[in-house]
Amino acid sequence: MSAALNQQKLRGKALRTLSLSGDDSIERREQVVSQLEAGDLDYILTVDIFNEGVDIPSVNQVVMLRQTQSAIVFVQQLGRGLRKAPMKDYLVVIDFIGNYANNYMIPIALFGDESLNKESLKEKLIATEQAGVMAGLSSIRFDKIAQQRVLDSIRTTALDSIQKLRGSMQAMQNRVGQAPRLFDFYRFKSVDPVLLATKKENYPTLVKSLLSIDHDLGTDELRALSLLSHEVLTSKRIHEFVLVRELLSNDSITFDQFAAAVREYGLEPTKRELLSAVETLSLANHAQVDQARYGIRLASIENDSITPDAGFRHSYRTHGSFTEEVDDLLQTGMALVSDRYIGGYPFIVGGQYSRKEVTRLLGVPRKWTSTLYGYKVDMESKTCPIFVTLHKSEDVSASTAYQDELVDPSHLRWFTRSRRTLTSDEVRRIVNNEVDLHVFVKKDDAEGTEFFYLGKADSRNAQQAKMAGKDNEPLDVVTMDLHFEDSIDSALYDYLSPNSDLT
Repeated sequence: MSAALNQQKLRGKALRTLSLSGDDSIERREQVVSQLEAGDLDYILTVDIFNEGVDIPSVNQVVMLRQTQSAIVFVQQLGRGLRKAPMKDYLVVIDFIGNYANNYMIPIALFGDESLNKESLKEKLIATEQAGVMAGLSSIRFDKIAQQRVLDSIRTTALDSIQKLRGSMQAMQNRVGQAPRLFDFYRFKSVDPVLLATKKENYPTLVKSLLSIDHDLGTDELRALSLLSHEVLTSKRIHEFVLVRELLSNDSITFDQFAAAVREYGLEPTKRELLSAVETLSLANHAQVDQARYGIRLASIENDSITPDAGFRHSYRTHGSFTEEVDDLLQTGMALVSDRYIGGYPFIVGGQYSRKEVTRLLGVPRKWTSTLYGYKVDMESKTCPIFVTLHKSEDVSASTAYQDELVDPSHLRWFTRSRRTLTSDEVRRIVNNEVDLHVFVKKDDAEGTEFFYLGKADSRNAQQAKMAGKDNEPLDVVTMDLHFEDSIDSALYDYLSPNSDLT
């Protein structure tokens, strides 16, 4: 390849390259490196020998011409160009493995993110665009095509495959010298504990399946852990964790006592939020499928007091193995919430949320989740979550093919449901800003169930309009501008806006 490149010209000048392999002596390698540093060579072509242990600070371009199978190797190869040198402001990386299916490894390598959490990887990759325009910061920038291909790879790759999880769990077992706890994965910044706890019914079941380590937990204890794993650990707020701890320490607590415990974390909870947290444990206002799934309720309300399930509390106080599992889950969950969500009230702008998580955090019935498409006005909570899929699939019906558009970082052009007018009750309440409008957006259905939260918005410029339905019959629809309280990050806007779609 070196000989072929030397026959080519770049900007009118012949390329000057040499190749090195494991057959070349140390003296030969040092001589070629000296030629590169002196400016007598443009490129050195190597195979495996310069992955580590070589220091050439002046290198300002790295070209990758082979598939990377390991995130560690990728970082080692990239590191050949990351040394500081006079007059060197940046490093250009040209990665010719872009068409391979393992593009998801690139952000894992660059960000050191071993969580196997698609939400985390996607947010970090998008955030590189925002960080890259800030002076004085060391940052990573992807061209649009590279970013899109990596994001596509993240979306389509099963990061949480059983094979990957088994390898990560075995590695953690070797590191801590015993069956790893969820908190071990948190403190060592490894696989996302939420992913581990929800991959199967609960974490002990996963440990038994992947590490062949059995447990002595009873049926109701496993059911309790399943509910705690899938409903509490995923809650993205502190309230549920505080409630469980208070209930395990007391025979019952009042709502005032619950509120006082939450205030210790610097929050001023509303009665709706407190009741919503109780419903997480009691499964009140949940879909029948959720109630049947767990087969247990961990709390109930009696005479304005919150009471724990007697069997749950008894097992926690008398069965050491169960106590350890519950404490591990609570410790891990509270640490995750403190790191990720404590500053959001109730949502983090730019964070990703499913419909069920939105119902929980707004304090509306969880059973609405299966029918919460588009938007829903709730006058009791004075809220209206709005869910928008910007790029509709080709098979969407004509009556729902709304032309929603993220116009700029500060506002969204939005369409109500078809067959609605300015006098429709729900539309009127939105147009008059009688409810808090919370806007959630995803690029397309390939994104999965999570939507980016763009913030609270107010309605402006509402207009009665028409849209084509089946057989092109005109249908009433109302369109309006939703202006966000604060403009979203330019990087998130670039990702979501049509101009960023290069596939």
